[in-house]
This record gives sequence, structure tokens and C-alpha cells, in this order.
Amino acid sequence: MEQGNRREFLRARVSFPARCKILQGQELDLVKQGLGVTLFRAGDQPDPIEEFASTMPSGTQTDILYHCFQNLNNKLDFIIEQLAFPEETTRLSYKEVIEISGSGFKLLSKEAIPDGTYMKVDLIMPSTIQFRIELIAEVIRTELDTETGKYEVAAKIIDIDETARDAIIEAVFRKQRKVIRKEKALKEGLREQD
Repeated sequence: MEQGNRREFLRARVSFPARCKILQGQELDLVKQGLGVTLFRAGDQPDPIEEFASTMPSGTQTDILYHCFQNLNNKLDFIIEQLAFPEETTRLSYKEVIEISGSGFKLLSKEAIPDGTYMKVDLIMPSTIQFRIELIAEVIRTELDTETGKYEVAAKIIDIDETARDAIIEAVFRKQRKVIRKEKALKEGLREQD
């Protein structure tokens, strides 16, 4: 591995929808002061599922039930938010995240986004319990993909809840395991044909 290309976290090719909002004014000031997490929704509100789970006896079945409730709760919160605050969605632009790691991501954009731009990103990851991951990112590079006519925007994660980062890392590992299994099955299939 090249010395200049070392990464803190493994990355994977993905296809996740994301809602991005370019930060300006007071929101940008908060991020620059290290208070970007204050822009996340209901971060200080107690989670009713967590309260319910704390009253249950611990064990495998309880953990499975907790994860199911948490996933359902997150999806319902997302749907309710979409229905209750439609004016918020008009200020957002929708992108596709095509590569992700615990420290950054790449997304496709119809327009170029200048380096140094800060964005609040709501990443939709259906394969995780979090379902929607909120983060603050800084654009570090934008390149035009001449084949698609879209811009590949690379961004590093500035602010994220650590459980959300863990969900991203888990999704990356799951994706890599799937790729490895597929490659292994393909190699075994080719050997059988010989």
C-alpha cells in the first residue's frame, strides 16, 4: 500500500441514497466551533426503545427483539419526519453515496461542490439498525466523471455519533464478506469446470 494512501478505516463500494444540505450562516459557525452535533435531530431526547429495553431482562431473545423495535422505530421516525416537515426537503439535495468508510465517503452529484464546503448529510442505510445516519462532512475533492457527466465528490466525516460510525463500519465489513464469499464461489465454480 502506498504511504500517501493509508486509510484509517476500510471502505466499500455501495449505493445508498443521501440527503445533503450545504451549511451556511449560523449552522456553519456551529460546525467550525466544534458543535456540529447540535445540528443532529433529537440527539438530547431520551429514546423510548432504550428505556423499554432497560426494563427487560438481558438475553439473546431480548437483544433480537430490541434490534427489531429499534429498526422499526427508526424507520417510522423517518417516515413521520418526511410527512410532517415537507418544506425541509425542498432545501435538501438528494445524492447517491457510492463509496463509504468510517472516516469518509464519495457521492455522485449533478453539480460541482467546492472543496472546503461543509454539508449535513442524512445517509439512508436500510441494511443497518440505525437506518438513517446523520453526519457533518467536509468536501475534500470534486472530480468530473466524463462517462456519466456527474461529479464524484469525496468528503471526510467531521462530526458523527460513534454508534452511527459503528453502523457504517459494520455495513462495510458485511459488504466485504459478501464480496469475498462471491469471489470464493466463483473460483470454486471455475475449478469445477476445469
